[in-house]
Amino acid sequence: ELKLNAKSNRIAVTFSTKINKEKLAALPASIQVTVINDHSFSMSTNDTNELRRQLLELTVAEQLDITSLQTEGNNLEDIFRSLTTNVKT
Repeated sequence: ELKLNAKSNRIAVTFSTKINKEKLAALPASIQVTVINDHSFSMSTNDTNELRRQLLELTVAEQLDITSLQTEGNNLEDIFRSLTTNVKT
């Protein structure tokens, strides 16, 4: 039986002002932070809900504004890899 874990593990976040990557990497639910530009980042996590909560807490504490916060879905390649690497023969 093939099962696909459709649960995304990435969040794309954009702030209205420049933010230091290290502040995002320090969040407990953050696994990896990829810089898109000074304001935008793609973040890996095992728990997207917890990372969203931590991002919102950070914005309050640092008086930041989030202009975009999106859960990134699996692309076709990710789905294919998930299906083909978990096949039991």
